[in-house]
Amino acid sequence: MKFACIILAAGEGSRLGKCKAALPFSDGETLLTHLITTYLNSKVTNIFVVTGYWKEETRAAAQNLSPSVNFVNNDNPEKGMFSSVCKGVSLLDSDVKYFFVHPVDIPLVKEDTIIKMKNTMLTPENNATWLVPEYKNAKGHPVLISSSLIPELLNWNGQQGLRGFLSSHVNNRKIEYVDDEGIIYDIDTEEDYIKFTNLRSR
Repeated sequence: MKFACIILAAGEGSRLGKCKAALPFSDGETLLTHLITTYLNSKVTNIFVVTGYWKEETRAAAQNLSPSVNFVNNDNPEKGMFSSVCKGVSLLDSDVKYFFVHPVDIPLVKEDTIIKMKNTMLTPENNATWLVPEYKNAKGHPVLISSSLIPELLNWNGQQGLRGFLSSHVNNRKIEYVDDEGIIYDIDTEEDYIKFTNLRSR
């Protein structure tokens, strides 16, 4: 069963003032290389990185993993995250069954969480078309979506972005309860990044 991942890295990062994808993670990794490695280690090898603002810096942030991913540029990143989602989705291979959507500024998600989400979708009794992880009553990222929703997603009016689209399919949602604080931790400001470095070192 073929899984894909769309890493959203087109944002301006105006509150941080830096390219988020290129922020140092650890041991020479960037946030982007860490995320790519997380998915590769979880046996998700069809990876798309959507660039926009900081296009060249984001490509450079993939370092030696660039051959393992497909880069696609959102020429209108000012239209928001949903436009990047659509850009990535439109390029998925026809044999992709499910795809993750993962913002680059949520880098601490565990491999175990990715694997657990994959396995849940593949259980014979599963009839959900999308899955969201939850940690201590807080839903987070990434979401995992069935490719059966792609035509409708690409025709969505954009209201409330991906969240609005998925909310219209709430009856077909499954919640994956995980012991993973990383699903709810994002980096928007310098203060967030400082907290991130403390969490990473735990």
